[in-house]
This record gives sequence, structure tokens and C-alpha cells, in this order.
Amino acid sequence: MVKLTEKPASKPAPRSRASSVVGAIAGPARPVLIEVFANDTPEGVAFTHVWKFEDIPGDPMKPGTIDLPHGKTAYRLRFRLNDNTRPSKQLKFKNPCTNAMYVAVGGPCPPPAGNGGGQIQFNYPWTPYLLTVDDMNHGNPVLLKYALRFDGEPGHEASNPLKLCPPYEYDPDLKNGGGNN
Repeated sequence: MVKLTEKPASKPAPRSRASSVVGAIAGPARPVLIEVFANDTPEGVAFTHVWKFEDIPGDPMKPGTIDLPHGKTAYRLRFRLNDNTRPSKQLKFKNPCTNAMYVAVGGPCPPPAGNGGGQIQFNYPWTPYLLTVDDMNHGNPVLLKYALRFDGEPGHEASNPLKLCPPYEYDPDLKNGGGNN
């Protein structure tokens, strides 16, 4: 059974790097890879994504809502940015990580700054092209609205051609199945 913990157990089992961080998960989290693509269009930069569970051999990449099933586990989400803009907009995740992903339970898209009522934990150092967060997946099922946020050269988003960027934002849906209490 995975539990939230602030202190290591007296006889700790092998743990992930994140479990040494206050508020992090104890034990392994289920790994999820999300490939985010930034592409040029006549209207500006357009974002898409595909995702898969990394612990299932041969799991195909899927488009659409990132669906994390109900269960007694947390998830390690790895968002990998692929900047396919030409000429390059030199996109990278905003720094620090809490500025690279804004999260809210329900509500507007993109959401304001936040961590989705504690569902998302920023337990890893910032890197320009890979954002790793822990999704605690606790409580009742919820739909998290979030915005991945990027810095880069000036431009526009295809979804909002009038908005001057940066920041560029992308907000696919994330469905938390809950149950990790």
C-alpha cells in the first residue's frame, strides 16, 4: 500500500529519489511518459502530445486525455518537450518547475498558478526539456486542468493567435482516478 509520508520508515524499503522529499511518495510510482510536440502552423506554434505507461512493455503511445486509473498508487509524470519549430523558437520549460506547470482541479484552462490541491508535487530539479512531477492520485477521481508553460523566442500560439508569447502554454487534460489514500 502506497502512503503519503513526511518521514522515512524505521526500516526503509528501496525508494525512489523523490521519496526523500517532504510530501513525496513512499515507494515506487507508476511511470508515465508524455511526449509534447511544438510545431509550426500559419497561425503560430501548435502543441500536441502522446503518452504511455512506461511499465507496460509494448504499451503504444496514445493521444488525448492522460488517463490515470483508480488505484493505490501515485504516478511519476515525465513531460518531454520536442521543439519542432523552424526556425527554432528555442522553447524550454519555464524555470522553476512550479512555473512550468500550473494545475487546478476543474476550473478554467489554462489555470492560475497552483498544484491542484496538492495532487501534483514538484520533487525534481528543473531541466529545460524534461519536466518530471509526482501525481499523488489521492482521494476521489478528479479532472485536473493544467497548463504546461514554456519560455522561448517571441511568437504566437495557434490556439490563441492574438496572444504574444512567451509564455507559451499547452493544456491537455489529465484524469486522476483517485484511490491513493
